[in-house]
Amino acid sequence: MHEIRGWSDLRRRLEADGRCFAFFHPALPDEPLIFLEVALMDRMADAVPPLLDAQSTSSDPGKATTAVFYSISNCQPGLRGISLGNFLIKNVVDVLSREFPRLKVFCTLSPIPGFAAWLGSQLEGARRRAIRRRWRRR
Repeated sequence: MHEIRGWSDLRRRLEADGRCFAFFHPALPDEPLIFLEVALMDRMADAVPPLLDAQSTSSDPGKATTAVFYSISNCQPGLRGISLGNFLIKNVVDVLSREFPRLKVFCTLSPIPGFAAWLGSQLEGARRRAIRRRWRRR
């Protein structure tokens, strides 16, 4: 989801406070099916750009209390629409919890599929109801 823009970007994402996980299948041993990037922090993040900043400094992952899942990508076009993310995230939570016992909060900054369309329909419905109420009052 968030393209890696060169070696410095990749290095930053793989420093001590960052992790990348992938799910592989024996049928495609050299190609991941899905890829997940995680930032280990002392708080919940509120935006992705600071996590991607190649100039930012790494923090001590041993002090992290929060794992922020900020990028999850299906790597195989034929798997569009098949959600492997939940499976991978559950496994990653287990791995990170064992490695970093201080982690208590797990959150995501990845978009929720269909959320924007749902929210738009809710707002449109509220707008129409407000217009109808105004017309009834006249």
